[in-house]
Amino acid sequence: MLGSSHIGGTGVGGLHPMKCAGVGPIQEAVALVPWTVGPGSALVEQPPGLVVGRHPHLAVGIFGHGPHLPARILAARYAARMIEIDHVIALVADLDEAAAALRHEHGLGSVPGGRHPGHGTGNRIIPLGTTYLELMAVVDPVEAVGSPMGRWAAAHTRSGAIRPVALCLRTDDIDAVASTLGEEPLAMSRETPDGSTLSWRLAGADAMFGPDRLPFFIQWDPGDHPGAAAADHAQEVGDFATVVIGDPGERAALLAGVDGIEIAAGVGVVSVEIPTGSGSISLG
Repeated sequence: MLGSSHIGGTGVGGLHPMKCAGVGPIQEAVALVPWTVGPGSALVEQPPGLVVGRHPHLAVGIFGHGPHLPARILAARYAARMIEIDHVIALVADLDEAAAALRHEHGLGSVPGGRHPGHGTGNRIIPLGTTYLELMAVVDPVEAVGSPMGRWAAAHTRSGAIRPVALCLRTDDIDAVASTLGEEPLAMSRETPDGSTLSWRLAGADAMFGPDRLPFFIQWDPGDHPGAAAADHAQEVGDFATVVIGDPGERAALLAGVDGIEIAAGVGVVSVEIPTGSGSISLG
């Protein structure tokens, strides 16, 4: 077991205090969590209720291997009680045409989403249970020009393609995640077709709009989750089996151990796999 007293000098796995800035926060985390260093310096012992990375490519660098990740990121990974896949955004040129194509080719049903006020975009939802595939399109080009999200959607949309591009991860402590990323949560909402309002807060969206299309984070306000909506799927479907993404960079520690995420060459979301009663559906 590695306790906080080991932070002050070289210890298990070559730990050295000068390899990680901001030792104070990490001391608190170390003092509270029984950590064991395994091969490749992946953490192999999990604290109750938290998921910790077991993968060498997501290893924590302060143990002398892998990238040197800031202490604030590792500390917040423990502070956040839950991080898991929420949804994947697929950009399309036309929402209705894309929904019809997914229904015809894969038997996936969808439900109307709504407009994102001020951003010039709208969506349709393909519910999968506790996760969902979000079809997003520019629906007001003039409005989209004035929004980072609208400009991003317009720049990455390809005519005739259903292109998974971005991953959103769900947390129950968006404030901790936002603090880790050095920002404030962004509140958003949209009106649903039945007149109710869905609202949520985001963190990390600016980097999602950037060239690396990094994963971003969401915490939903109380209400129905889009993934639980009833849809007329032609076959049994389940939550994402895998979401393959490009290098998450400094966010690797926040993604460590999240079920269903795989890392490969590329940028943003490379591909997704949705399980079905007869096999699986791959997009990307």
